[in-house]
Amino acid sequence: MGLLTTAQSPAGINNSLTLWLKADAGINCATNDCSITLWSNQQGNTAWNAIGTGAAVLKNTQPEFVNFNPTVSFSGSDKPFAASNISRINGTASTIFVVGKVNGINDEAFFEFRSGNNRQFFIDRRYASNTTFTPPLTTNLNNIFTIIDPGANNNYQLLENSRLTNTNKPKNFPTSWTTGRYTIGDDDTGGNKLTGEISEILYYDFALTDVELLKIHSYLAIKYGISLNNGLGRDYVASDWNGSTGTRFWNAATNTGYNNDVFGIGIDNASALNQRVSRSENTSDILSLSLDNNFVSSNQSSTRTTNHATNLNFLMAGNNGGNYSVSGNILMSLSSGMNRINRIWRIQDSGSVGCVYYNFNTAGATFTTNASQEWYVVVADDSGFTTNVNYKKVNVGGSTVVRLDLNDNTSNNYVTLARLDRNNIADAFTGGAVGINTTTPADNTYLDINGGNQGLVVTRLDQTAIANLTAIEGMFVYNTTINRFQVYNGTNWRDLGQSSAITDSKFCD
Repeated sequence: MGLLTTAQSPAGINNSLTLWLKADAGINCATNDCSITLWSNQQGNTAWNAIGTGAAVLKNTQPEFVNFNPTVSFSGSDKPFAASNISRINGTASTIFVVGKVNGINDEAFFEFRSGNNRQFFIDRRYASNTTFTPPLTTNLNNIFTIIDPGANNNYQLLENSRLTNTNKPKNFPTSWTTGRYTIGDDDTGGNKLTGEISEILYYDFALTDVELLKIHSYLAIKYGISLNNGLGRDYVASDWNGSTGTRFWNAATNTGYNNDVFGIGIDNASALNQRVSRSENTSDILSLSLDNNFVSSNQSSTRTTNHATNLNFLMAGNNGGNYSVSGNILMSLSSGMNRINRIWRIQDSGSVGCVYYNFNTAGATFTTNASQEWYVVVADDSGFTTNVNYKKVNVGGSTVVRLDLNDNTSNNYVTLARLDRNNIADAFTGGAVGINTTTPADNTYLDINGGNQGLVVTRLDQTAIANLTAIEGMFVYNTTINRFQVYNGTNWRDLGQSSAITDSKFCD
């Protein structure tokens, strides 16, 4: 009957799983651009393996892999994969998932399943019948295509990244169909050759429930960096989700306004999912995440030595859709001269992921600097960047990497980039006001002390003496109890250099 014999399945759903082809397992070669002659069925029934001609090749290095995971590249060859035998378990309905891309709408087939004259295929402009997709498929970008076929003469549904895009009544498999054959990267007749990519194919021999669809879409989305229902948002859930309880590692409602370019890292053992590095397939987003400071090697690379500590741990990022221009939003909690960019990322931690590397690609023209400007990564518990604010000076113009440990089990984590322009902090003046041991105080100073080869000592007090002071805002002392310079901000004594908005540091380094 083709029952799953392995311990893992997509989102833990193995009921009526007939075919599971994925580019990160079951391929009989491992080097980049190697010719594939065997693509093994991870469902467990090896009699249903896909035999390759060698025309399709493996892509598993930068920049060709998909979210650091390998993919299979097709170049318009005749029937690059085929299997002479496959059986349906229920034979009445089906749900098929394809992660891939097509380079243009040219009547090219991702797959065909066939029994005699009964044909079920997915071509870039139609499903089985000659009904043309409206709107057309998105091209030149990896997507999750889902075809739900209830069987008989019922309407099929085509979903792109979990969003319904087409529904119609094509010619379906008859309910009596039980055995047949299949082709990948072409149709069975060899006339619809694919130019594009396929990273994963799942064939379920029944119509999945909404909860099951959500679980599998979540598994595929985090693995391949694809944002579900981009902009409007979709919950992301793990294999333990039952519709109301379990692990929901991205909450679309809570994160309203930040459901753009959603991606992340995480582990779900039931799905054989272990995503240790990730970025959005939407190339407009400049952020990547990784457990290691390695944003080049594949997700499976042996050079990655850091693993998720606990199963069902996830760290997800979405953004507000803002651009990278410096905005008029001044971060007054830090400085009157510090302005953030328009883009803000919201981070949801599920399960205490710990320290993670954040890589911002700041090679664009927006991230320029001069002698009076500095750039910072700024983190806070609110989008206004007023609560628990942390910041770190960084270099821009390439890969800007910081390591953060944000609030656990919440999405109250906001990250942005900000530029400090020192010319905007205070007006300069010409002519020094007071000089000690100098008759010509330096320009732009109120006090110029010339101590020669001797240092300056400010008032030194212990904690008790400081507590008894009648302090005024701006008072400055050296605390001998903790051996730190401190300044009074009008409310509290703070360590010198620490913003009044800062509590604990979220930067790991």
